[in-house]
Amino acid sequence: LLTLKASETDTMAALWGGMLEIEDGCVYVALDGQRATAMWPSGTTLDLEPAVVTLTDGRRLVPGDTLQMTGGFLAVDTARQFAADPISDAALQCIADGSPGDPNDRTVFVVGNDPSEIGPSTLGS
Repeated sequence: LLTLKASETDTMAALWGGMLEIEDGCVYVALDGQRATAMWPSGTTLDLEPAVVTLTDGRRLVPGDTLQMTGGFLAVDTARQFAADPISDAALQCIADGSPGDPNDRTVFVVGNDPSEIGPSTLGS
């Protein structure tokens, strides 16, 4: 699971969202037939059995949850500087699976580091 450094407090504030998907150990947010790999707030965890993303405030997100969150899209190379840990080969594969096409155009949605800014989607309502 890609997570932000705890020290990252100045993050982007674009509103975006979609349906949470967990597939083959990868966590995606899907909207309109496209999906993106997300970089989650520091301390967020992923369990695979059962599949659940747990935020630091204790909320649990499961596949099928429709979310909205603040953050922004960054190129993979730029997103690396915000990651809590080096981006693993497995995470790079998740990013590739979530952003097919030219590897130079692959992006990650970097979620703001405040879990209170992740909630049920009201987009389109």
